[in-house]
Amino acid sequence: MRIIKFNPYTRFKDEELIRKFFDETENLKYLVSLGCEEDYRDGIMRVNNLIIEIKRRNLKADKRESMMKIIKK
Repeated sequence: MRIIKFNPYTRFKDEELIRKFFDETENLKYLVSLGCEEDYRDGIMRVNNLIIEIKRRNLKADKRESMMKIIKK
């Protein structure tokens, strides 16, 4: 039996995908502050899938803008 992987991010536009990545990293920060380990692990899996899709598309966000979004929030 073969396992079929489902990637829900293939239909996202490039900008939506990058925005979703930043939103998910914000969510991870919130989950860490709450101490929800199981939800945090699920969030990590979503972020990993987003990173895989971003790399597959060879997308790059503006470095300065990206760092400010990650550090600021």
